[in-house]
Amino acid sequence: MRLIFLLSVIYFSSCANENTPEDYIDAYRITQTINYNNIDVDVVIDKPAINEVDVLLVFHGTVLYNSNLITAANTTLDKFKGILNRSDMMIVSVLYPQENVLLGDGIIQCEAALLWLKNNASQELGITINKIFLAGHSQGGYMATRLNTMHQTNGVIANAPGPLNLIY
Repeated sequence: MRLIFLLSVIYFSSCANENTPEDYIDAYRITQTINYNNIDVDVVIDKPAINEVDVLLVFHGTVLYNSNLITAANTTLDKFKGILNRSDMMIVSVLYPQENVLLGDGIIQCEAALLWLKNNASQELGITINKIFLAGHSQGGYMATRLNTMHQTNGVIANAPGPLNLIY
């Protein structure tokens, strides 16, 4: 009976708190809402087991419904991670909105994610960020290319970028 009681105490005490990035010492993968300049955006953060990193900020291609954003962001992260030959790079995948917006309107959330990464992420995540690279596929390639013209980064990978000369 004591064993059951002890196991119950251990189980329930371990479930009492939600994990935050500060709780992680090693590698982790989390989805969280970040905020920069009063703009909220969800990101998936895949951090290696080191605290001084280069970062690849990735952008998914077009999806039809916002309910598919988490799948698109994780798939994009996994695909880029699969072709990297580095295990010391943190990857952040941005879930920018798709429903009821024009192509490219998600640049507001994408820019907020980039500026958060450049200005706030080190302190909030307890890490040191050295270089920032952008990557994306399709509409995500458009986002990466456009952001690189707006803010200095260390490089861009744009796979099949969407229309780069659209005027609405």
